[in-house]
Amino acid sequence: MQAYVYAAKMRLAEIARMKKRLDLADRWQEEARNLKFRFNRDFWVENQDFCALALDGDGNPVDSLEFERSGTTTACRVAKKRGNLRVVIEA
Repeated sequence: MQAYVYAAKMRLAEIARMKKRLDLADRWQEEARNLKFRFNRDFWVENQDFCALALDGDGNPVDSLEFERSGTTTACRVAKKRGNLRVVIEA
């Protein structure tokens, strides 16, 4: 779900820029960046190199692994960056 919200905010920011509403564009872009940061921080299971599907009641990643079956937007993708695995939101 977070990937859809991230993508929507980024697209809204683009539209706002086209309409010269820089205040909205900046706000939505910043909200998207903050969401991406929090998602990467909270959902990545470092010691197992995968993205959690959910957080438990204490905000810890749930230890489970599942692949998206829909074939549409990937909420969690593993990318190689500076030799380390890193999760990113990708729309």
